[in-house]
Amino acid sequence: MSGLDPLGHRLMADLINRLRAEKVSIILCTHELWSIAELCDQVHILNHGRLAFSTMHEGTNSQPLSEPTHHRLVLSGCLPQQIEELKLTSKLPHWQCLEVRSRRIELGFREYSDCVKWLQASLMKGLVIVDFKKSSSLDEEHLIQYFGEERSA
Repeated sequence: MSGLDPLGHRLMADLINRLRAEKVSIILCTHELWSIAELCDQVHILNHGRLAFSTMHEGTNSQPLSEPTHHRLVLSGCLPQQIEELKLTSKLPHWQCLEVRSRRIELGFREYSDCVKWLQASLMKGLVIVDFKKSSSLDEEHLIQYFGEERSA
């Protein structure tokens, strides 16, 4: 769907989804990761000709499409120690995952309500909220890891 204008993109997505509803098999080869959650029932990623990720194939980093989504809170300008302290002092639920990138911290929660508690406590503490969203294993942030090493610009 590269090169399509917004109307062309919408028409193509509608066509694919109509065909999916009719149980027609479609092979969609794309580098536009943002489109696969909307259009695909199965996802397979090749890296240098080898299967690197699949929602269906055993022996890879397989994950079902039905994997529960999780909720992410991204904070900036704080340290992991501050997050631990906030958790203890505010009696906040534990996160599912925590990633530290310089002075940017990403917290992942399975439950929306847990993420909202952290959002509220972070705002009360005056922390900078960079992002707050629902994400899944089909988000670009997750899938990019299966494409190999980052290339320098």
